[in-house]
Amino acid sequence: MTQKHPRVSTGSNLDAPMDVIPKATPPPPASTTSSTYCQCWIPPAANLTNAQNRAGSQLATSLEFVKGAFQAALQFSTSDIDLIHKTMHNLFLGVLHVIDPEQLSLIIANEPDFIKQGQGARGPPASPAPTPKALPPKAKPASAAKPKPKTFAAATKAAPASAAVNPPKFNPSPKVTSPMRAKRGGISSAAFKPAAPIAPDAQASGYATIQHVNRLLAPLHFQLKGLVWSPFGNIVATPNSPQFIEKSKEVLPGIFLDMFKVAFAPLSFDDRSNVVVYNLPLGTADRWTNPLAMASLLMAQNNIVEPIPTKSARWPANPTRHKGAMASLRLSLPPQLRAAILKSGTLFLEGRSHSVRSFTAPKTLPNQCRKCWKLRYSEAWCRKAAPVCGVCCAGHPTSHHQAVAPNTPHLCALYKGAHPSWTRWCVDRHIQLAAQPPLKKPMPAKKCVGKVPPNPPLP
Repeated sequence: MTQKHPRVSTGSNLDAPMDVIPKATPPPPASTTSSTYCQCWIPPAANLTNAQNRAGSQLATSLEFVKGAFQAALQFSTSDIDLIHKTMHNLFLGVLHVIDPEQLSLIIANEPDFIKQGQGARGPPASPAPTPKALPPKAKPASAAKPKPKTFAAATKAAPASAAVNPPKFNPSPKVTSPMRAKRGGISSAAFKPAAPIAPDAQASGYATIQHVNRLLAPLHFQLKGLVWSPFGNIVATPNSPQFIEKSKEVLPGIFLDMFKVAFAPLSFDDRSNVVVYNLPLGTADRWTNPLAMASLLMAQNNIVEPIPTKSARWPANPTRHKGAMASLRLSLPPQLRAAILKSGTLFLEGRSHSVRSFTAPKTLPNQCRKCWKLRYSEAWCRKAAPVCGVCCAGHPTSHHQAVAPNTPHLCALYKGAHPSWTRWCVDRHIQLAAQPPLKKPMPAKKCVGKVPPNPPLP
């Protein structure tokens, strides 16, 4: 027995119940339109280029034809390939007659056999045409991947391995991190240099010293979390936040003066305030012009009355190795003065213009140990038990050099030259040698003159 739904009422007549609707919906009645999937499409006798015929009876005839073809395709879907081809053939002609009669007229005039392909349905069935072989699906062209830039290591491995080629092991450039160069971090500390060397026994540091300084800094609403002495005899203070670095440069010199009874001057490591003035005269070869005097002369001849910070001027060139008569001068300027000078782009000295550019610090720093002064690791990973002085290579810390051996000549721990171990050109030279060591010269074959080779062993 068929389950029936309860009666419901419509909104138009609430008292008149609806007919009972069975749960299973009966199939729709068969279409009364004659199937035309097996019929040949006969073009109308009228001229297809006539606009009135196209808009009138032919359009209606074609629509009826397409309707019948679609119904035939739905009702009589079969596996007979011949019938499927005829149905698609009629569909194509009917749709073409509706959307593009001009193209259909060209097909009727030039390809009459194409129109008569469906007439085989009225007579005996024609032999099915050989089905074309299915072609393998075409592979979609892969999107051209953007070639990745070849790394330094890949380029080195791709280099031909021959005796005449000496490929480098890594990139020694200061712009790229490598085993010899570490990435330069942000500024989080402030360094202070004493006016006179502090004795090693008086270099107080550690947690007790930090607590004493923090009690004095309590009214200023910032604290220190680090306080150490550098190998160069300077004291480095690290506040609890980088935003207090400038404030610590104003307050800590007075606190250190009370603690060590020596005046301290803050050292500037903020490269963002530095500019470079190019091709300035150095003076005589044996005595260069004082950089601060050169900076004051520049400011005076360019009508700049704002005073520049003390000890902000420096010659980046090395006096012992620079051979030219001109060099660049680095200045640390206040923000407003720096912006005004960089906007003009030039400064004048004795009537000659000199270019001014913003100073760009290298992105890496040499990975050099401050305990033994070797490369490739820092002092945290050093295995040396005793420290090595970076000034004279003696067995004492570098920070004690001024107090222990102030008159000892300089001796490099890397090159054994007469310069400190942190000299830039010496460190760069060793980094270059480590990146591309020189090839070993082949040993000449020794000639055995007057010697008889030993007898071969008897079997």
